[in-house]
Amino acid sequence: MIIRRERGRAGAARLPRGPAAGGRGGLRAGARRGRHRRLRRPVAIKVLEAEGPEATQLDFAAEAQVLAGLDHPHVVRAFDYVEAEAEGLCLVVC
Repeated sequence: MIIRRERGRAGAARLPRGPAAGGRGGLRAGARRGRHRRLRRPVAIKVLEAEGPEATQLDFAAEAQVLAGLDHPHVVRAFDYVEAEAEGLCLVVC
């Protein structure tokens, strides 16, 4: 798992400006479109605000670990999991 703390980036993926849409347990959460800098391909970035309860953050991290262990043509692949100060927790998938 790669963890980097850069404003506007989720690991090797570039985050577009603006909030993520949606919610998870009363928290701001959602998905953003992004672009993987090294692979030069579009990615989805699932974002969860960092100020939520620790249990929700642990659930999000567990979800990332489970997704990283899956390999199926009908399931997205996890590319990165990032704890970014400005953006919160980010899961980069494609």
